[in-house]
Amino acid sequence: MVARLILIVLIFLTPSIIIASSEAAMEPDESPSLNSNPVGLGGVMAREGSGQPLRIGVLLEGSNHFRQRPGNLSIRQYGFAQSRGEWAGSFGLYLHASVGMTLMGLRPGERASLHLGVEPLGGRVQWRPGSPSRSFYQWHPMASAGGQLAWGSCRALGVLRLGGSLGNVHGTNLIPLLGASRGLLVSLNCDRVDLATELLRLEDRGGVAQFRAFDLTWNVPESQWKMGTRMEWRANAPGVSDDETRWMFVMRTNPLEE
Repeated sequence: MVARLILIVLIFLTPSIIIASSEAAMEPDESPSLNSNPVGLGGVMAREGSGQPLRIGVLLEGSNHFRQRPGNLSIRQYGFAQSRGEWAGSFGLYLHASVGMTLMGLRPGERASLHLGVEPLGGRVQWRPGSPSRSFYQWHPMASAGGQLAWGSCRALGVLRLGGSLGNVHGTNLIPLLGASRGLLVSLNCDRVDLATELLRLEDRGGVAQFRAFDLTWNVPESQWKMGTRMEWRANAPGVSDDETRWMFVMRTNPLEE
């Protein structure tokens, strides 16, 4: 019970704690380095397996989009993260972080640049008390390389990623397996819009797991609220139809924003 309580606290707080304080340092006349929304309320539609019924439920979440700008210690971060609890026929807790730090990228005044980054905090946690086989944890640190563009208030990034993995993504037991990870991450960050999409493939001796995620946040004018939509897919082998599909619509906010 104590371990479960600790896990719940970590899942809900991690995305806001990791770098949520990084808005203090920013480039002159530019957007904050982080679009942090620790409170999100919405609905979810989920289907687990081809031919399975569609389940509709509610969710409570926290989300971050990292805007490719200097934050704490002038570190530029990219990517996105979400933690949520959802009830759609059964209860589940989820944590997803695809967050990286820029080693080489845009300099002040540049419009295009090669990009190199590292992603030591990448990972996923899924806890489904009613479905132990669908509960797992996975750490997938990676390095990334690609290109970066800038225009107006926007930053666009596309990178290929390669690294390792450690966890029990196949949900067979708690013993972690060592494996490899690779994928693609694309982000677009502007004053009012943040968009990120990810393709990820994890391989170990237990098999193959493939993930896709899409997350969009749009700032509602003259309001602290933001509209968000998120989609997630998972397949356990190449060419297999998605055995988990989720679509979410969320109203997001940060009560600490003025």
